[in-house]
Amino acid sequence: MIKRALPVFLVFILLLGGAQAISKAPDFEIRDVNSGKAYRLSDFHGKVVLIDFMSIDCEGCKKVENSLREIWGDYNSSAIFITVDIGPTDTEEELKEREIPWISGLNSSLSLITGYRVSSTPKIVIIDQDGYIVMEKSEVMGAPQLREALDRAISGNAERVDIQEMSIYMLAVFAGIASFFSPCSFPMLPGYIAYYFGIEKKGSSLKKAVVGGGSAALGIIAVYMVVGAFLIYSASLIAPFIPMLGVVVGSLLIIFGVLMFTPLQYDALLRPFRPLSEALKKKEGDRGFKAKLFGYGLAYGGAATGCTAPVFLAVIVGAMTTSLFTGIVALSLYSAIAGALMVLITVTMAAFESRAIDILKKHTETIKIVSALVLIAVGIYLIAYHL
Repeated sequence: MIKRALPVFLVFILLLGGAQAISKAPDFEIRDVNSGKAYRLSDFHGKVVLIDFMSIDCEGCKKVENSLREIWGDYNSSAIFITVDIGPTDTEEELKEREIPWISGLNSSLSLITGYRVSSTPKIVIIDQDGYIVMEKSEVMGAPQLREALDRAISGNAERVDIQEMSIYMLAVFAGIASFFSPCSFPMLPGYIAYYFGIEKKGSSLKKAVVGGGSAALGIIAVYMVVGAFLIYSASLIAPFIPMLGVVVGSLLIIFGVLMFTPLQYDALLRPFRPLSEALKKKEGDRGFKAKLFGYGLAYGGAATGCTAPVFLAVIVGAMTTSLFTGIVALSLYSAIAGALMVLITVTMAAFESRAIDILKKHTETIKIVSALVLIAVGIYLIAYHL
C-alpha cells in the first residue's frame, strides 16, 4: 500500500512545483520625504535602478550611504537611486535630516520586505532597464563595488539574478517536512513509538496504525492551525519586525539547544499539555486510544513550532503577500504534510514493531546531541549575522 502511494505523493509534489514566481522585480510605491512626490518602480522602466534598503540606526547603512554619495554625481543621469527606509520605528523627520539627494522614503510594507527578501540591512538591489534584478547584496558595499555593478547593469552585461523560486506551495510542502524532522521534535519520536505500542499492547493492524497515526497527526495539525491563524490575522503587524526576528530567534535556538543537554527539555515542552494528558489517561477503549495519541500529537506539534518558527513565519507571511487564500492553502499544506508524515511513520513502525523501537532508542542520544549542537550553532550565526 505504501509503495503504491509513494509515486502518487511524489507526482503531487512535482505538480505543486510547476508554477513559478514572477521573475521581474516586484513593483512598489514610495513617497520622497523631500519633495513629497510619490514614485513607483514601474515609473522607471527603461532605466537602471539602484535600491538601498536601510534603517536609521544601522551603522553599516551609513557606510553604504557614504559610498552612494561618492558615486551618485557620476550616475544621476544614467541610473535612478532610491533609498528605502524599512525601520519600523523610523520617522520621516529622521530620514529628512540625512539630506539624501536622491529619492528616499519610508516603506516597511509586508509585500516589499518579503518580495525583496530583506532579512537584514543594508541591502543593495540593482535592477536593469527591463525590470530584472541583476544584483542583490546584503552587505556593506564600497564605492568601487557599486561602480562596477552599476556599470555592468548600464552596459547590459550584467547577469540577471534568477528570482524564480519554487512556488509558495512547494515551499510549504518542504517546510512541513523540515518541521516534522526538526531538532526540537524529532527526539520525541522514539517516545511516541514506545507510547503507541504501550497503548496498543496486542499488536497493531494496518487499520489501527492509520487511526492512531491519524489521531497524533490531528494533534500536530491543530497546533499549526492555531499558530498559523494568528500569523494570518496579524501578518501586517508582524511584517515590519521581520528583519529583527533573527536576533530573537537566534537567542531562542541557543536556549533550546542548551536545554537539549538537560532533563528539563521534555518537561518544559510537555508541561502545558500535562492537565490534558492526565485527563486522557483516564479514557479507555477506542476513544481513549485516539485521545491519548491526539494529546501526544499536540506536544509534538508544539515542540516543532518552537524550533521552526522562522521557517513557519516565512511560509505563512510570504504566502500572505499574494492573497489570503494563498496563505490559507500554504498553511493547510504545511500542516497536512507534517501530519501525513506522522501517519506514515506510525504505519511503518507498526510493521516492524519492537525492532523499530530498538533502532530509534539506540540512536536517540546521538540525535539529541547533534540536534543540540546544530541549534546552538545556528542560533549564534543568526545573532552574529543580524548584529
